[in-house]
Amino acid sequence: MSTIRPYVALVLAFWLAAALQQSLGHRVMLAGGSFDFLLVVALSASVMCRPVVAAVLGFVAGMLLGGVTGSDTANFVVSRTLVAYAAGYVSLLDLEVRPWYVALVVVAGTVVTMVLMMIPAPPPEVWPYLRYTIVSAVYNGVLAIPVYAVLRRSLRPKVN
Repeated sequence: MSTIRPYVALVLAFWLAAALQQSLGHRVMLAGGSFDFLLVVALSASVMCRPVVAAVLGFVAGMLLGGVTGSDTANFVVSRTLVAYAAGYVSLLDLEVRPWYVALVVVAGTVVTMVLMMIPAPPPEVWPYLRYTIVSAVYNGVLAIPVYAVLRRSLRPKVN
């Protein structure tokens, strides 16, 4: 099996997530929340990587999100790098990672990311922002299950 396959899979996953983020990201609002496709890809892949590699994935997700949205990337990069780094510690635990577990990591990661985003630039009203955060975290958690399944097949080679 080729050693380049995981890198190609990650590049394609981030490319597809960036395209979806730009086309659907904040345009599709369901019950007051939206998807963060780049964060879902970064955190779903982070649970299979070492923490340092996971931090790089978070950095890439933050840079891409800043580029896609056309806004200041500093908050995106810092928050996603820290959260992906923390999610990378899941791979160091001696347990078999299941899709529902990844969904919980993505839900928690989304909440922490949004709270970290709130610190340097507090919203005018906190409660609507927190409601948006919780609804978006649930959507991201549901989306993480199929994303993790696809990434797991691409990043973890089949053992014969």
